[in-house]
Amino acid sequence: MYVRALAGVSGRVIDIGAGGGVPGLVIAHDRPDLEIVLVDRRQKRTDFLERLRRRYAWLASVEVRCAEVTDLVATMPSGQLADAVVARGFGPPLQTLRFGASLVQPGGLIVISEPPDGDRWDPDRLRELGVRRHPVDRSGDRIAVFARTG
Repeated sequence: MYVRALAGVSGRVIDIGAGGGVPGLVIAHDRPDLEIVLVDRRQKRTDFLERLRRRYAWLASVEVRCAEVTDLVATMPSGQLADAVVARGFGPPLQTLRFGASLVQPGGLIVISEPPDGDRWDPDRLRELGVRRHPVDRSGDRIAVFARTG
């Protein structure tokens, strides 16, 4: 579902709260044309991701960073903003969307896991964060996709 949501994306994709590597490593496998940055704050997790990166020889296309997302947001040069940010189970929805919007360039996508019980996105909050819902064929997918507006 994440790979399908990224159909028109090229360039860099950041997976925040990468944990065990889903969805970032799945995207790396299915979309070798993308540069994937896996970010997690726990060294044990990033060590695991680094071992997988080396095992599957994704040395040129996958980067692993052990960092707090707040630190990444604070230090990310505007020239290195991502073309998309993905998150699965990262944290509270609006916090996840706020971080995603901070790490993606204008027009870039933010793809977030969505619970099965429906829409949780207040349009007023979306405007405050500078994002809008991005239409995708979600047939059965439990994701929400947003585009950064400015």
